[in-house]
Amino acid sequence: METASSDAREGSDSRPERREVPELVTRYIKQLIDGCGNAACKEVLCRTGIRNTSNGKPIRQFTTRSARTIAVSICAGPNPRAHLCSHATPRSTDEIRSFQETQSPSDPSSLDQQLSDTRSFKLLQEPGTLCSNTEELKNQHDRVSRLLEAAQQDPSTQPEGFLSNVTLVDGLVPCVEWLLAKLPLHRPASFTMVNDLISKGYAYPTKNASMPVDDKLNNWLTILDTIHHKPYLRLLGRIVQVIAARQAVELGLENSYPDFWLESRLRPPSTHCATLFLSRFFAMKDPTPKTFALVVWLKRLAAEHWDGRPEVKVGSICVAVWGIITGVANRPQRKDPNSSLDLYQMPMIWIRLSSSELVHSFQQNLSRGVRKQSCHVLEFKALFSMKQLTLCFRLFNHLKMREANSIIEKSINLMRRYDYFPDEHLMSDQSKHATKHYLVLFVSRGNVLEDAFDQLWQRRKDELRRPLRVRLGEIEEREVGHDLGGVQIEFFNLVCKAIFSVEAQMFVTDEKIGISHFQSGSLQPLHMFELFGILIALAIYNGVTLPISLPRVYYRILAGYPSPSNVQHTIDEIRDCWPALASSMQSMLDEDIPGLEMAYPFEANGIHMQTLLPVGHYSEDPVRQRIPLRVTSTNPEMDVNDISNEIPGWQLERVPYEPKEVTSLNKESYITAYVLHTSYCSAMPQWQAFERGFWNSDLIDKRHLRLFSPCQLKALVEGTSKLDIAALRAVTQYDGYSANDPYIHMFWRVVGSWSEPKQKQLLKFVTAAERIPITGGLTFIVKRYESENSERLPTSSTCFGTLMLPMYRSERVLGQKLSLALRYGSEGFGTG
Repeated sequence: METASSDAREGSDSRPERREVPELVTRYIKQLIDGCGNAACKEVLCRTGIRNTSNGKPIRQFTTRSARTIAVSICAGPNPRAHLCSHATPRSTDEIRSFQETQSPSDPSSLDQQLSDTRSFKLLQEPGTLCSNTEELKNQHDRVSRLLEAAQQDPSTQPEGFLSNVTLVDGLVPCVEWLLAKLPLHRPASFTMVNDLISKGYAYPTKNASMPVDDKLNNWLTILDTIHHKPYLRLLGRIVQVIAARQAVELGLENSYPDFWLESRLRPPSTHCATLFLSRFFAMKDPTPKTFALVVWLKRLAAEHWDGRPEVKVGSICVAVWGIITGVANRPQRKDPNSSLDLYQMPMIWIRLSSSELVHSFQQNLSRGVRKQSCHVLEFKALFSMKQLTLCFRLFNHLKMREANSIIEKSINLMRRYDYFPDEHLMSDQSKHATKHYLVLFVSRGNVLEDAFDQLWQRRKDELRRPLRVRLGEIEEREVGHDLGGVQIEFFNLVCKAIFSVEAQMFVTDEKIGISHFQSGSLQPLHMFELFGILIALAIYNGVTLPISLPRVYYRILAGYPSPSNVQHTIDEIRDCWPALASSMQSMLDEDIPGLEMAYPFEANGIHMQTLLPVGHYSEDPVRQRIPLRVTSTNPEMDVNDISNEIPGWQLERVPYEPKEVTSLNKESYITAYVLHTSYCSAMPQWQAFERGFWNSDLIDKRHLRLFSPCQLKALVEGTSKLDIAALRAVTQYDGYSANDPYIHMFWRVVGSWSEPKQKQLLKFVTAAERIPITGGLTFIVKRYESENSERLPTSSTCFGTLMLPMYRSERVLGQKLSLALRYGSEGFGTG
């Protein structure tokens, strides 16, 4: 630039010091609003230079707001001094403030103008404000710095001056409250928008949006400005560092001195620093808006510190932040465990890391054992959506299937190399299966349970790991399962129907709520439950949604999650399956009920008994071992020795003493034991047999299963019973028709007018599915079927999820023909 000052040209390639920014911003505002008045000026960002080079054309009149926006943009660029006018003199700070007070209202549709009105932008033009800090903020930093130094001490080597977790948390919580007081917590809706931005890794919206001008109605910009404020962010980072440092100390002690916790002052019983911090935080007054605000701020902190790798070091800020967010998401106080889980998710992780990268790195992290020094981001499952977790879980299983097929290929190649292919009639069954790429089951409809169990019994693990294929039907007429899985779905539907029937006596189903649980005292042999465990593992492994409904507590037990620590949470856990019992336990918790004993009901083969809880865990020898069941009384009265071995899995023993009475002092223990008895102990042999089959199949890794919470695991296995016709229509494919054909619009009008049970009947008719996978994924194809017979009914091929639909002359006829097809096809397999 000819008119640019020499110092501007010389410093154009260097970034300004922080203390220089206010002066630069002020100079740009001056030259944009007033210009320099020099007739020779040709600077394109000086009002005078613009006028001199406009050739008489109208020029823009800059406001203080627009000038400030341009000035900040230039100062943030690579050449912040390139457009300084050498003829202009800066305004005084007081003069610029007077402009701010009289400036016109901002345009709510302009994101740039809204950003220019934030506190951070305005501070850029006031000398001395960028580097200043309040005394109160400095005091907070000093306090946290002292706590950080104490948190890093190892009590085994530095016992002097060691601070317990309680003391650390007592010092941290007031600092967090001081920070949160800087945010406008009275408008939670604004935090929803901010959370969406921060979770995706954005600092501000990427496009203009119309927002109310009144800051009292719309304060999302104020929230963002506060969250991004560096001194506040550094303070929050130091607070988290205290927790992270103590976590590293805790991990080191657990690895080096397993018995150290017995006498440690680090924590109250079973309370780590992060857990204690959350419990104290939730105990604050009005914790809900503060919790949401803290989660959003922590996400902003993690976005700044995360390096984009799937593994993060224990003791780092990211591990502490994600651990706190996961703790908030999993807290029992949340009313609905399925609601608002998206508030805790961070899509930016999924954007930066592919699913294959997450899965491979997670496997490597697991192989390092329990004393690892790093955490994997998948361990913080609250950060991911159910769909993302399911995709990773399916990928784990797919890799195991691919490995199984790779072994088969190597075996076949070796046999070819040595020309070893014996006659098939001379080969054993296991040898025949050794070269098959699939686990193939031959099952007849009339004997589905026995056929399935006969073929799964003592099947080798490497065979179970192969993709499942089912041939369903009578001998010589069995349908072959295809990639789309229709036959597999039908097979599992038939198996579950048989197992959960009254005749099988394996499960009891509550007709009102539709949830089933193990039948205590079942007379079925335990190997039936063991094989059922294999079937459930097969279904999960192959991604088949099952038409069952089990208590939520079953999924907690299966995945190995600890029991609730609070008696109220224990009662709440069984409300879905045993609502009457939960109400009774709640009444007992609220007031004393006289005449109760510390004994629990048990029924088998028409005999009612009062029993004590089993002692110990009996699974070392599943063939010979029977679990002692201590009986206090029977109805009718009888000698327990006469039936001591008649109930599979139990060894009945009569105790020679009366059980204790339930009092106000021990009633919480009684309630906890009663819930444990109902959900697990009363069917312990069946439970253990089921778990043996499930885990010994070696199909599912428990560490993979724990990617899901118990509620999510239930949704993964059972899907959802709610059918969204609009969602089904959106994913439907067409063959011979198109989505915009008037006839297809007519078809969906007919289906949309039906009741939900009838709509589900259509879904089952086409796909064989009785439940909808929680992540979707069903194949639904409408294919045009040419037929000269106008009376022909629609048919289906569940193997391919295809409805073969002829064209009918009217909407009324279409509805009638579809209804008839559903009625005749309610049982069976369509046309295969």
